[in-house]
Amino acid sequence: MVGDFSKLASYFQIGTTLDPFPELPPLLDQFKALESIEPFSRNGVVLDGGGFAFGSKLTFRSELKFLVFYAGLDAVLGFDVALLNYGNDVHCVGDADPIGINGWYATGQVYAGISGNVGIRVKVFNKRKDFKILELRGGVALQAQFPNPFWAKGAFGINYNILNGLVKGNARFEVELGEKCIIEGDDPIKDVPIILTTNPKNEAKGIPVFLEPTVTFNFPIDQPFEFNDLNDHKTVYTIKKLEAGVYWRNTNYKIPAAQKWSSDKKHLTFIPEYFFPGYDTIIVVVKVQVDSAGTVVDHEERIVKFTTGSPQKSFVPTNIAGSYPFDGQYNLYKNQISGNKGYIQLKKGQPDAMLPDDEYVRVLRFRQPGGNCYYQQLEIAPESFWEKRIDFDLPTEFLVNGEMYLMEIVDFPKSDPNWGSGFSGNAPCICNACSLPAGP
Repeated sequence: MVGDFSKLASYFQIGTTLDPFPELPPLLDQFKALESIEPFSRNGVVLDGGGFAFGSKLTFRSELKFLVFYAGLDAVLGFDVALLNYGNDVHCVGDADPIGINGWYATGQVYAGISGNVGIRVKVFNKRKDFKILELRGGVALQAQFPNPFWAKGAFGINYNILNGLVKGNARFEVELGEKCIIEGDDPIKDVPIILTTNPKNEAKGIPVFLEPTVTFNFPIDQPFEFNDLNDHKTVYTIKKLEAGVYWRNTNYKIPAAQKWSSDKKHLTFIPEYFFPGYDTIIVVVKVQVDSAGTVVDHEERIVKFTTGSPQKSFVPTNIAGSYPFDGQYNLYKNQISGNKGYIQLKKGQPDAMLPDDEYVRVLRFRQPGGNCYYQQLEIAPESFWEKRIDFDLPTEFLVNGEMYLMEIVDFPKSDPNWGSGFSGNAPCICNACSLPAGP
Protein backbone atom coordinates (compact mmCIF):
# COMPACT_ATOMS: atom_id res chain seq x y z
CA MET A 1 0.00 0.00 0.00
CA VAL A 2 1.41 3.39 -1.00
CA GLY A 3 0.31 6.87 -0.02
CA ASP A 4 1.88 10.07 -1.39
CA PHE A 5 1.11 13.73 -0.76
CA SER A 6 2.80 16.89 -1.99
CA LYS A 7 1.95 20.57 -1.73
CA LEU A 8 3.50 23.67 -3.27
CA ALA A 9 2.77 27.13 -1.83
CA SER A 10 4.14 30.40 -3.23
CA TYR A 11 3.64 34.11 -2.64
CA PHE A 12 4.65 37.47 -4.09
CA GLN A 13 4.27 40.86 -2.43
CA ILE A 14 5.08 44.37 -3.56
CA GLY A 15 4.54 47.67 -1.76
CA THR A 16 5.65 49.72 1.22
CA THR A 17 4.43 47.30 3.92
CA LEU A 18 5.46 43.65 3.65
CA ASP A 19 4.75 40.75 5.97
CA PRO A 20 7.61 39.13 7.92
CA PHE A 21 9.26 36.00 6.59
CA PRO A 22 7.46 32.78 7.55
CA GLU A 23 9.01 30.80 10.38
CA LEU A 24 10.96 27.65 9.59
CA PRO A 25 8.65 24.62 9.08
CA PRO A 26 7.87 22.39 12.09
CA LEU A 27 9.91 19.58 10.52
CA LEU A 28 13.05 21.61 11.30
CA ASP A 29 12.13 22.41 14.92
CA GLN A 30 13.73 19.20 16.21
CA PHE A 31 17.29 20.25 15.33
CA LYS A 32 19.09 22.18 18.06
CA ALA A 33 21.60 23.47 15.52
CA LEU A 34 18.86 25.43 13.78
CA GLU A 35 17.83 27.25 16.98
CA SER A 36 20.48 29.85 16.16
CA ILE A 37 18.56 30.76 12.99
CA GLU A 38 16.40 33.58 14.30
CA PRO A 39 13.19 34.67 12.53
CA PHE A 40 13.86 37.27 9.86
CA SER A 41 11.91 40.50 9.48
CA ARG A 42 11.60 42.15 6.10
CA ASN A 43 9.88 45.36 7.28
CA GLY A 44 11.90 48.45 6.36
CA VAL A 45 12.69 51.17 8.87
CA VAL A 46 11.92 53.81 6.24
CA LEU A 47 8.16 54.21 6.17
CA ASP A 48 8.13 55.73 2.67
CA GLY A 49 10.41 53.05 1.23
CA GLY A 50 9.31 50.28 -1.08
CA GLY A 51 10.21 46.80 -2.12
CA PHE A 52 9.04 43.36 -3.01
CA ALA A 53 9.24 39.87 -1.58
CA PHE A 54 8.56 36.37 -2.84
CA GLY A 55 9.00 32.77 -1.74
CA SER A 56 7.93 29.17 -2.14
CA LYS A 57 7.63 26.05 -0.02
CA LEU A 58 7.31 22.47 -1.21
CA THR A 59 6.23 19.75 1.21
CA PHE A 60 6.19 16.05 0.42
CA ARG A 61 4.98 12.99 2.33
CA SER A 62 5.06 9.34 1.31
CA GLU A 63 4.12 6.13 3.11
CA LEU A 64 4.72 2.55 2.01
CA LYS A 65 3.50 -0.72 3.53
CA PHE A 66 4.43 -4.14 2.12
CA LEU A 67 3.91 -7.37 4.04
CA VAL A 68 5.58 -6.77 7.43
CA PHE A 69 7.66 -3.82 6.20
CA TYR A 70 6.80 -0.15 6.41
CA ALA A 71 8.55 3.02 5.29
CA GLY A 72 7.83 6.73 5.48
CA LEU A 73 9.32 9.91 4.14
CA ASP A 74 8.61 13.58 4.97
CA ALA A 75 10.45 16.38 3.22
CA VAL A 76 10.26 20.16 2.93
CA LEU A 77 12.15 22.62 0.74
CA GLY A 78 11.66 26.37 0.58
CA PHE A 79 13.06 29.86 0.25
CA ASP A 80 12.14 33.50 0.95
CA VAL A 81 13.68 36.61 -0.60
CA ALA A 82 12.99 40.31 0.00
CA LEU A 83 14.52 43.33 -1.72
CA LEU A 84 13.84 46.68 -0.03
CA ASN A 85 14.76 50.25 -0.87
CA TYR A 86 15.98 51.84 2.37
CA GLY A 87 17.18 55.03 0.70
CA ASN A 88 20.67 56.52 0.60
CA ASP A 89 20.67 57.83 4.18
CA VAL A 90 20.36 54.51 6.03
CA HIS A 91 23.50 52.73 7.26
CA CYS A 92 24.55 49.98 9.64
CA VAL A 93 25.60 50.66 13.21
CA GLY A 94 29.33 51.52 13.25
CA ASP A 95 29.49 52.15 9.49
CA ALA A 96 28.93 55.53 7.85
CA ASP A 97 28.48 54.16 4.32
CA PRO A 98 24.91 53.65 3.02
CA ILE A 99 23.78 50.06 2.84
CA GLY A 100 23.20 48.12 -0.36
CA ILE A 101 23.36 49.57 -3.84
CA ASN A 102 21.61 52.94 -4.10
CA GLY A 103 19.69 51.98 -0.96
CA TRP A 104 18.49 48.60 -2.25
CA TYR A 105 19.32 45.80 0.19
CA ALA A 106 18.30 42.14 0.04
CA THR A 107 17.60 39.57 2.73
CA GLY A 108 16.81 35.91 2.17
CA GLN A 109 16.63 32.46 3.62
CA VAL A 110 16.62 28.95 2.19
CA TYR A 111 15.89 25.74 4.07
CA ALA A 112 15.40 22.02 3.60
CA GLY A 113 14.46 19.14 5.85
CA ILE A 114 13.94 15.41 5.54
CA SER A 115 12.67 12.70 7.88
CA GLY A 116 12.63 9.06 6.81
CA ASN A 117 12.24 5.67 8.45
CA VAL A 118 12.17 1.97 7.53
CA GLY A 119 11.03 -0.80 9.84
CA ILE A 120 9.18 -4.04 10.50
CA ARG A 121 5.74 -4.32 12.10
CA VAL A 122 5.16 -7.71 13.78
CA LYS A 123 2.98 -9.26 16.49
CA VAL A 124 4.54 -10.06 19.85
CA PHE A 125 2.26 -11.67 22.42
CA ASN A 126 -0.75 -10.68 20.29
CA LYS A 127 0.32 -7.04 20.29
CA ARG A 128 1.64 -5.18 17.25
CA LYS A 129 5.16 -3.87 17.66
CA ASP A 130 7.22 -1.62 15.39
CA PHE A 131 10.95 -2.29 15.13
CA LYS A 132 12.93 0.46 13.43
CA ILE A 133 15.62 -0.69 11.03
CA LEU A 134 16.66 2.84 10.10
CA GLU A 135 15.48 6.30 11.08
CA LEU A 136 17.15 9.41 9.68
CA ARG A 137 16.30 13.08 10.11
CA GLY A 138 18.25 16.01 8.71
CA GLY A 139 17.76 19.75 8.30
CA VAL A 140 19.66 22.72 6.92
CA ALA A 141 18.93 26.46 6.89
CA LEU A 142 20.81 29.45 5.48
CA GLN A 143 20.15 33.16 5.96
CA ALA A 144 21.87 36.03 4.17
CA GLN A 145 21.93 39.82 3.74
CA PHE A 146 23.57 41.45 0.74
CA PRO A 147 25.19 43.38 -0.82
CA ASN A 148 27.30 45.92 1.06
CA PRO A 149 27.64 44.52 3.62
CA PHE A 150 27.41 40.78 3.00
CA TRP A 151 26.40 38.49 5.84
CA ALA A 152 25.43 34.82 5.86
CA LYS A 153 24.72 32.24 8.52
CA GLY A 154 24.02 28.57 8.01
CA ALA A 155 23.25 25.64 10.26
CA PHE A 156 22.95 21.90 9.71
CA GLY A 157 21.68 19.12 11.95
CA ILE A 158 21.19 15.37 11.61
CA ASN A 159 19.79 12.63 13.89
CA TYR A 160 20.10 8.92 13.12
CA ASN A 161 18.81 5.71 14.70
CA ILE A 162 19.86 2.28 13.41
CA LEU A 163 18.45 -1.13 14.42
CA ASN A 164 15.90 0.18 16.88
CA GLY A 165 18.43 2.23 18.85
CA LEU A 166 21.41 -0.11 18.73
CA VAL A 167 23.34 2.65 16.99
CA LYS A 168 22.13 6.21 17.31
CA GLY A 169 23.49 9.72 17.49
CA ASN A 170 23.39 13.21 16.10
CA ALA A 171 25.65 15.78 14.55
CA ARG A 172 25.36 19.49 13.94
CA PHE A 173 27.43 22.46 12.90
CA GLU A 174 26.97 26.08 11.93
CA VAL A 175 28.95 28.69 10.08
CA GLU A 176 28.74 32.48 9.89
CA LEU A 177 30.39 34.79 7.36
CA GLY A 178 30.60 38.56 7.59
CA GLU A 179 28.85 40.78 10.13
CA LYS A 180 25.10 41.13 10.32
CA CYS A 181 23.89 44.63 9.53
CA ILE A 182 22.10 46.28 12.45
CA ILE A 183 20.43 49.31 10.94
CA GLU A 184 21.17 52.58 12.72
CA GLY A 185 18.09 53.84 14.53
CA ASP A 186 16.16 50.65 13.92
CA ASP A 187 13.02 50.38 16.06
CA PRO A 188 13.74 47.71 18.71
CA ILE A 189 10.14 46.50 18.90
CA LYS A 190 9.21 46.46 15.21
CA ASP A 191 10.25 42.82 14.79
CA VAL A 192 8.26 41.68 17.83
CA PRO A 193 4.55 41.06 17.24
CA ILE A 194 2.32 43.07 19.55
CA ILE A 195 -0.31 40.34 19.64
CA LEU A 196 1.32 37.12 20.82
CA THR A 197 -1.50 34.60 20.50
CA THR A 198 -5.25 34.09 20.60
CA ASN A 199 -7.58 31.35 21.80
CA PRO A 200 -9.18 30.02 19.67
CA LYS A 201 -6.71 30.07 16.80
CA ASN A 202 -7.74 31.30 13.37
CA GLU A 203 -9.79 28.78 11.37
CA ALA A 204 -10.29 26.58 14.44
CA LYS A 205 -13.33 24.28 14.29
CA GLY A 206 -15.56 22.59 16.87
CA ILE A 207 -15.05 25.31 19.50
CA PRO A 208 -17.39 24.93 22.53
CA VAL A 209 -20.21 27.47 22.42
CA PHE A 210 -19.51 28.55 26.02
CA LEU A 211 -15.81 29.35 25.43
CA GLU A 212 -14.61 32.86 26.34
CA PRO A 213 -12.09 34.04 23.69
CA THR A 214 -8.74 35.38 24.90
CA VAL A 215 -5.95 37.52 23.44
CA THR A 216 -2.40 37.60 24.82
CA PHE A 217 -0.04 40.51 24.06
CA ASN A 218 3.74 40.79 24.23
CA PHE A 219 3.51 44.27 25.78
CA PRO A 220 1.15 45.95 28.25
CA ILE A 221 -1.78 47.78 26.68
CA ASP A 222 -2.54 51.44 27.46
CA GLN A 223 0.45 51.62 29.82
CA PRO A 224 3.71 53.43 28.92
CA PHE A 225 6.88 51.31 28.91
CA GLU A 226 10.53 51.97 28.06
CA PHE A 227 12.80 50.27 25.55
CA ASN A 228 16.49 50.84 24.84
CA ASP A 229 17.43 50.70 21.16
CA LEU A 230 20.67 49.33 19.77
CA ASN A 231 22.35 52.68 20.35
CA ASP A 232 21.29 52.55 24.01
CA HIS A 233 18.80 55.38 23.48
CA LYS A 234 15.76 55.11 25.75
CA THR A 235 12.38 55.36 24.03
CA VAL A 236 8.96 55.43 25.68
CA TYR A 237 6.13 53.58 23.92
CA THR A 238 2.42 53.28 24.56
CA ILE A 239 0.34 50.63 22.82
CA LYS A 240 -3.25 51.74 22.47
CA LYS A 241 -6.21 49.51 21.85
CA LEU A 242 -8.16 50.80 18.86
CA GLU A 243 -10.72 48.01 18.64
CA ALA A 244 -11.48 44.74 20.39
CA GLY A 245 -14.71 42.91 19.74
CA VAL A 246 -16.50 39.65 19.03
CA TYR A 247 -18.77 39.37 16.00
CA TRP A 248 -21.32 36.94 14.61
CA ARG A 249 -20.80 35.68 11.04
CA ASN A 250 -19.41 39.02 9.85
CA THR A 251 -18.40 42.32 11.37
CA ASN A 252 -21.89 43.82 10.96
CA TYR A 253 -23.26 42.32 14.20
CA LYS A 254 -21.23 42.75 17.36
CA ILE A 255 -21.89 40.30 20.19
CA PRO A 256 -22.19 42.10 23.55
CA ALA A 257 -19.16 41.06 25.60
CA ALA A 258 -17.42 42.41 28.68
CA GLN A 259 -13.63 42.75 28.57
CA LYS A 260 -11.55 41.50 31.48
CA TRP A 261 -7.87 42.43 31.66
CA SER A 262 -5.13 40.76 33.66
CA SER A 263 -3.27 42.85 36.23
CA ASP A 264 -0.27 43.27 33.90
CA LYS A 265 -2.54 44.39 31.01
CA LYS A 266 -1.11 41.70 28.72
CA HIS A 267 -4.07 39.31 28.72
CA LEU A 268 -7.59 40.12 27.53
CA THR A 269 -10.61 37.86 28.04
CA PHE A 270 -13.91 38.46 26.26
CA ILE A 271 -16.93 37.47 28.37
CA PRO A 272 -19.90 37.33 25.99
CA GLU A 273 -23.38 37.91 27.39
CA TYR A 274 -24.64 34.88 25.46
CA PHE A 275 -23.45 31.42 24.52
CA PHE A 276 -22.37 31.30 20.89
CA PRO A 277 -24.83 29.63 18.50
CA GLY A 278 -23.83 26.11 17.51
CA TYR A 279 -22.28 25.24 14.14
CA ASP A 280 -21.82 28.93 13.37
CA THR A 281 -19.07 31.41 12.54
CA ILE A 282 -17.63 33.75 15.17
CA ILE A 283 -15.03 36.46 14.49
CA VAL A 284 -12.68 38.15 16.98
CA VAL A 285 -11.13 41.45 15.87
CA VAL A 286 -8.29 43.20 17.71
CA LYS A 287 -6.58 46.38 16.47
CA VAL A 288 -3.76 48.21 18.28
CA GLN A 289 -1.28 50.97 17.48
CA VAL A 290 2.11 51.93 18.93
CA ASP A 291 2.65 55.57 19.88
CA SER A 292 5.96 57.20 20.75
CA ALA A 293 6.50 60.92 21.40
CA GLY A 294 3.06 61.68 19.99
CA THR A 295 3.69 59.81 16.74
CA VAL A 296 2.19 56.55 15.52
CA VAL A 297 5.17 54.30 14.80
CA ASP A 298 3.43 50.96 14.20
CA HIS A 299 0.08 49.22 14.21
CA GLU A 300 -1.22 45.65 14.17
CA GLU A 301 -4.52 43.95 13.44
CA ARG A 302 -5.55 40.37 14.20
CA ILE A 303 -8.73 38.86 12.78
CA VAL A 304 -9.57 35.39 14.08
CA LYS A 305 -12.42 33.45 12.51
CA PHE A 306 -13.54 30.18 14.07
CA THR A 307 -16.47 27.75 13.90
CA THR A 308 -18.40 26.57 16.93
CA GLY A 309 -19.26 22.97 17.70
CA SER A 310 -22.59 21.38 18.62
CA PRO A 311 -25.31 23.69 19.99
CA GLN A 312 -26.01 23.77 23.72
CA LYS A 313 -29.76 23.05 23.80
CA SER A 314 -30.04 22.33 27.51
CA PHE A 315 -29.86 24.90 30.27
CA VAL A 316 -26.50 24.41 31.95
CA PRO A 317 -26.80 24.27 35.76
CA THR A 318 -23.64 26.35 36.23
CA ASN A 319 -25.18 29.04 34.03
CA ILE A 320 -28.19 29.54 36.31
CA ALA A 321 -27.84 32.66 38.45
CA GLY A 322 -31.04 32.02 40.39
CA SER A 323 -34.56 30.63 40.17
CA TYR A 324 -37.87 30.30 41.99
CA PRO A 325 -38.33 27.55 42.94
CA PHE A 326 -34.62 26.73 43.24
CA ASP A 327 -33.06 23.28 43.26
CA GLY A 328 -33.38 21.61 46.65
CA GLN A 329 -35.74 24.23 48.04
CA TYR A 330 -37.85 23.40 51.11
CA ASN A 331 -40.95 25.29 52.20
CA LEU A 332 -41.97 26.73 48.85
CA TYR A 333 -44.57 29.43 49.39
CA LYS A 334 -46.51 29.15 46.16
CA ASN A 335 -48.38 32.45 46.67
CA GLN A 336 -45.31 34.42 47.71
CA ILE A 337 -44.68 36.07 44.34
CA SER A 338 -47.37 38.32 42.91
CA GLY A 339 -49.35 36.59 40.16
CA ASN A 340 -48.06 33.16 41.24
CA LYS A 341 -45.07 33.46 38.95
CA GLY A 342 -41.87 31.45 38.86
CA TYR A 343 -38.66 32.28 37.00
CA ILE A 344 -35.21 31.06 35.97
CA GLN A 345 -32.51 33.73 35.68
CA LEU A 346 -29.47 32.84 33.53
CA LYS A 347 -25.98 34.29 33.81
CA LYS A 348 -25.58 34.17 30.05
CA GLY A 349 -28.18 33.90 27.34
CA GLN A 350 -28.42 30.54 25.55
CA PRO A 351 -29.85 31.15 22.06
CA ASP A 352 -29.98 27.48 21.07
CA ALA A 353 -31.90 26.62 24.24
CA MET A 354 -34.24 29.62 24.27
CA LEU A 355 -35.23 30.05 20.62
CA PRO A 356 -38.05 27.94 19.10
CA ASP A 357 -37.31 24.60 17.47
CA ASP A 358 -39.42 23.38 14.55
CA GLU A 359 -39.19 19.74 15.65
CA TYR A 360 -39.93 20.20 19.36
CA VAL A 361 -42.27 21.98 21.73
CA ARG A 362 -40.78 23.26 24.97
CA VAL A 363 -42.63 22.11 28.07
CA LEU A 364 -42.29 22.94 31.75
CA ARG A 365 -43.20 19.79 33.68
CA PHE A 366 -43.92 19.25 37.40
CA ARG A 367 -43.98 15.65 38.60
CA GLN A 368 -44.95 14.17 41.96
CA PRO A 369 -43.12 11.12 43.38
CA GLY A 370 -46.18 8.96 42.61
CA GLY A 371 -46.01 9.86 38.92
CA ASN A 372 -48.76 12.47 38.73
CA CYS A 373 -47.75 15.16 36.30
CA TYR A 374 -48.61 18.71 35.36
CA TYR A 375 -47.23 20.46 32.29
CA GLN A 376 -47.53 23.76 30.51
CA GLN A 377 -46.17 24.88 27.17
CA LEU A 378 -43.24 27.22 27.73
CA GLU A 379 -43.13 30.15 25.36
CA ILE A 380 -40.13 32.43 25.85
CA ALA A 381 -40.90 36.02 24.89
CA PRO A 382 -38.28 37.93 22.84
CA GLU A 383 -37.70 40.40 25.68
CA SER A 384 -37.05 37.48 28.03
CA PHE A 385 -34.31 36.25 25.70
CA TRP A 386 -32.42 39.55 25.90
CA GLU A 387 -32.95 39.65 29.67
CA LYS A 388 -31.69 36.04 29.92
CA ARG A 389 -34.78 35.16 31.93
CA ILE A 390 -37.53 32.52 31.71
CA ASP A 391 -40.89 33.32 33.35
CA PHE A 392 -43.69 30.81 33.93
CA ASP A 393 -46.88 30.26 35.94
CA LEU A 394 -46.68 28.21 39.12
CA PRO A 395 -49.39 25.50 39.16
CA THR A 396 -50.71 26.47 42.59
CA GLU A 397 -53.69 24.10 42.38
CA PHE A 398 -51.47 21.14 41.47
CA LEU A 399 -48.91 21.82 44.21
CA VAL A 400 -49.99 20.23 47.48
CA ASN A 401 -48.44 21.18 50.80
CA GLY A 402 -46.00 18.66 52.24
CA GLU A 403 -45.19 16.99 48.91
CA MET A 404 -41.93 16.90 46.92
CA TYR A 405 -41.91 17.79 43.23
CA LEU A 406 -39.51 17.53 40.31
CA MET A 407 -39.51 20.54 37.98
CA GLU A 408 -38.07 19.96 34.50
CA ILE A 409 -37.79 21.81 31.23
CA VAL A 410 -38.12 19.28 28.43
CA ASP A 411 -38.49 19.31 24.66
CA PHE A 412 -41.41 17.20 23.49
CA PRO A 413 -40.98 15.88 19.92
CA LYS A 414 -43.82 16.83 17.61
CA SER A 415 -43.29 13.53 15.80
CA ASP A 416 -44.40 11.59 18.90
CA PRO A 417 -47.79 9.88 18.26
CA ASN A 418 -48.98 11.20 21.63
CA TRP A 419 -48.60 14.77 20.39
CA GLY A 420 -52.15 14.91 19.07
CA SER A 421 -53.65 18.34 18.73
CA GLY A 422 -52.39 20.86 21.26
CA PHE A 423 -51.07 18.27 23.74
CA SER A 424 -54.07 15.95 23.84
CA GLY A 425 -54.18 13.83 26.98
CA ASN A 426 -51.11 13.55 29.14
CA ALA A 427 -48.62 13.24 26.27
CA PRO A 428 -45.65 15.11 27.80
CA CYS A 429 -46.05 13.23 31.09
CA ILE A 430 -45.55 9.82 29.44
CA CYS A 431 -42.69 10.92 27.19
CA ASN A 432 -39.61 9.11 28.44
CA ALA A 433 -37.29 10.57 25.80
CA CYS A 434 -38.11 14.23 26.25
CA SER A 435 -35.18 15.30 28.41
CA LEU A 436 -32.68 17.51 26.66
CA PRO A 437 -29.03 16.50 26.35
CA ALA A 438 -26.98 16.92 29.48
CA GLY A 439 -25.00 20.12 29.88
CA PRO A 440 -21.19 20.25 29.66
